[in-house]
Amino acid sequence: MDVNPPSTLRRLGIALAGLSVAALTGAACALSFDDLRALAITGEARQDLAFLYPAAFDALLVVALLGVLLLRQARLLVRLQAAFVLILLIAAAAAVDVASAVRFAFDVRQAAIGVAVAPWLMVAVALWLWLLLIKHVQAGRVARGADDEATAERDIVPFDGGQTPPPLDTRSP
Repeated sequence: MDVNPPSTLRRLGIALAGLSVAALTGAACALSFDDLRALAITGEARQDLAFLYPAAFDALLVVALLGVLLLRQARLLVRLQAAFVLILLIAAAAAVDVASAVRFAFDVRQAAIGVAVAPWLMVAVALWLWLLLIKHVQAGRVARGADDEATAERDIVPFDGGQTPPPLDTRSP
């Protein structure tokens, strides 16, 4: 096991790779935006709100990407859940892009069902990923123990793990 901290050059390389992934993700989202919006319109979404479908999808994609990154030290089952969501989202976006490229004609009724269900499905998946993150943070706190609480790094989720602060002393001096 390597106990040496990463060198400055290695950290710079990791940061550059992270920026590249962010740029590629942004480009993919921008390039697929019109196809996802067109599918929403095919499913009879309101013209003035149809842009929210690809925007919400892109937000969910970001949540999934961050979930995969933040859960990399989690148990295997948790990591697999986050990775599954990410792979499913990428595959779904690619399928819509391919369908648009080959000018596949979606059935309006089936597309309308997808348009009606999609926002709520995205909320459910985002909540699922968020709960995975919260559970991972709580499991980390339990593993660290109460003695290490004072020196522990601040968590990304501001919960105290069921601990309550001591009661305030209301006596006058």
